[in-house]
Amino acid sequence: MTAFDCYKTYLAFKNHFTKDNFDYFKYGGKTRASTASFNKRKDKYFFEKMSRQKKDGEI
Repeated sequence: MTAFDCYKTYLAFKNHFTKDNFDYFKYGGKTRASTASFNKRKDKYFFEKMSRQKKDGEI
């Protein structure tokens, strides 16, 4: 899993629990995240670190 994949998973879970109109299971965890939005983030190192430390099933 790449750092960008980890970021997309994070966004899907965040939207599931904070927005009423997004259901993680209905949309299959898919979001409209772009690599440009990921690269703008100051905490992208966190996702890079998380993708290296955890297996795909743990994330």
